[in-house]
Amino acid sequence: RNIAPKKGVFLSWGARCNRSEILSEHFDAEYLNVSYARSIPTVIGTLIRYVISFPATIAKLWQRRPDIVFTKNQPIFLVLAVAAYCKVKGVPYIIDAHAGPFNDPKWIWSLPLYRVLARHALLNINHTDRHNKLVESWGGSSTVMGDIPIRTDEIAPNPGTERPYIAVVMSFSFDEPVTEIFHAARKVPEMHFYLSGDYNK
Repeated sequence: RNIAPKKGVFLSWGARCNRSEILSEHFDAEYLNVSYARSIPTVIGTLIRYVISFPATIAKLWQRRPDIVFTKNQPIFLVLAVAAYCKVKGVPYIIDAHAGPFNDPKWIWSLPLYRVLARHALLNINHTDRHNKLVESWGGSSTVMGDIPIRTDEIAPNPGTERPYIAVVMSFSFDEPVTEIFHAARKVPEMHFYLSGDYNK
């Protein structure tokens, strides 16, 4: 369906999100990454970041006055800020749903609130059929976009090895098969494995 707005904004918090940036380009929306106090890697630092980011997000939206707002679904406070602004201004929002709020033990407490926010969204973009059906069972409008629309004319440079290699796109998240990938790598020592993601994890 055609959901390209006259003026759209795509919001994320914390580290810049490649998926969000690509989707914002696809939907012809301005990408905004709100990030404060990331140098404090503690629970207190996270709370400070959320407290600062909530009003900052609303202020940025108020300044730009978009016709539609796209947002990641994590953290839940980001979606709350977007929903609050959209409720006041009477504009729709679309949620790009990552897996965390559905099954991350750290965020499972927020699922009842997320259910309400997802139900009021113009559209929920989910990665899997299971999450898509779940959102629809809540009464939300939902679709599946497992693969983001990337530019296929870009060719990655050869990593400089004569051996065959496998590139694994991951973030070392709790729901990724990290252990299995390392077991597989041990079984094929003649191959190189390249892993993306946050190596601090």
